[in-house]
Amino acid sequence: MRAGACKWTGVIQRVTKKDDWASGSDSWATLATVYCSLRPTTGGEQEVASQLQSTQSHVAEWRYDATSATARPRDRMSIDSRTFEIASIYNVDERRHWIRAYLTEKNP
Repeated sequence: MRAGACKWTGVIQRVTKKDDWASGSDSWATLATVYCSLRPTTGGEQEVASQLQSTQSHVAEWRYDATSATARPRDRMSIDSRTFEIASIYNVDERRHWIRAYLTEKNP
């Protein structure tokens, strides 16, 4: 992949628990900000609790750096006001040149 294809700014976020255990909500801290490419792969719909919910899968790729390489499937990525869950992430060809992440976006 060419570096010129990385036209999106992606923010990788990691969940951090709040001190107030009673609130039950999570807060997210920025792990890394990267320039990435984004392309859709699949889409679908399913019925959840009598409501139709759509899901789209995407692939994001960006240049390797030590900080973003620590991202894991429990993290999420925000790109252009859209939030994606990281389904899987890996170092392409184990050469530390590119990182590829498979993302899932859920829309109510």
